[in-house]
Amino acid sequence: MSTPNEINAHLSNQLLVYVTDPATFEILWESPPFAARFRAGPERGPCHQRLFGLDQPCAYCLPFSEDMGSNPVESALAQDGGRYELSQSIINDPGGRRRVCVMHDLSEHTHLLNDAVGQISFYKQLFSFQNSLIAGRFADLAELLSFIADYFKSEALLFSADLPGLDGVWRLAPNARSSLKREGVKETLANLCGPTLGSILPGVSEEDGATLGLATDRPVLTCMSEADSEPFCILIGDPKWVSAGLDDNDASAIAGIISMAVGNAILQERIAWNSEHDILTGLYNRTKFRLATQKISADCETVGVLFFDVNDLKKYNDEIGHSAGDKLLQKMAESLTAVFTEDSLSFRLGGDEFAVLVPNARSGEGDLERLSQAWQSHLDTMNRRPDNITCVAAIGLAYGERGFSISAVLELADARMYEDKKRKKALKGERPR
Repeated sequence: MSTPNEINAHLSNQLLVYVTDPATFEILWESPPFAARFRAGPERGPCHQRLFGLDQPCAYCLPFSEDMGSNPVESALAQDGGRYELSQSIINDPGGRRRVCVMHDLSEHTHLLNDAVGQISFYKQLFSFQNSLIAGRFADLAELLSFIADYFKSEALLFSADLPGLDGVWRLAPNARSSLKREGVKETLANLCGPTLGSILPGVSEEDGATLGLATDRPVLTCMSEADSEPFCILIGDPKWVSAGLDDNDASAIAGIISMAVGNAILQERIAWNSEHDILTGLYNRTKFRLATQKISADCETVGVLFFDVNDLKKYNDEIGHSAGDKLLQKMAESLTAVFTEDSLSFRLGGDEFAVLVPNARSGEGDLERLSQAWQSHLDTMNRRPDNITCVAAIGLAYGERGFSISAVLELADARMYEDKKRKKALKGERPR
């Protein structure tokens, strides 16, 4: 705490006092702080010249009455860029009438007021943004991110995450804010880092940095957080209404709101993803299979169905351990996702059973036979890995032609899969169950 002497010294150093001749406006005496702030040449000069750089006296230099002490007036902007409140009094001195002026520096108060006004304006915008996020009914994460980019009038937004169903990098295409493109699905936050930007902005490559405007020193709003204990990062290039005068606290406030909204959206997508996917393999689950067959039955003229049954799952679980059984199932899932792409849908129905639906597959063109051969070839290649996991699966194919019954197609594929299972068991000298 300051002592009384320190306070008095501070006040005296801030006291700007000068005495003028009311007739000539010449400064006859000035306090040291006044002299230091409004430096004079060889002569002190008139007050209007010293204070305001004017050739003629102004209203602030003239005595308004015999006693102005109770009527302070705010000055115009002074030569030093400050703003002052002026109090004055006329006194009779043995040498004549004198005008005593005391200047109170309002600059600090003005700056505080301007800062307060700026903060009020900023938080009004921030609350408006937050309310827009709350009121918005976004269909998915991509729509939310597009809205955020549009709100900040940014044409460069990047989102990266290590989350099932959301892994990789999502980029907002310049000049197309409604188009959020997902790229690099196999990439993660760890291997996205560029050689220099990675240390300060995880998830950003050098190319992304240039797109976001880092090379031109334009501001980039960074939001980093976690959802379901997994990290995610959002970068918004050159956000317009927060670009000027944004301090760390303001940026943190914006980033916090964005991170919360995006984190909630991620959790909602995770819930939706989990409801349709098998957690172990990442394939669609039986619930999604039932919905997909209904949709295909209603919308498609033809369909192709492939059923698979993995051999020896119980043996792996019992003799090596359940982790080995999990790896067997994951290898099967990997073989399916590598071959059955585009419009095909791959499922783990439960246990050792898998399925693939191929909408609009045509028997006359041998679509399923070609795909099953490619799958078997790829699986054989995978089985040559030195992982001690050999995946063998029975397969059954069936087509549904125009006017097909989806239940009949599924039964046929299942029956053919069972026949293939019996054949492969017989080749090994085993009795099929």
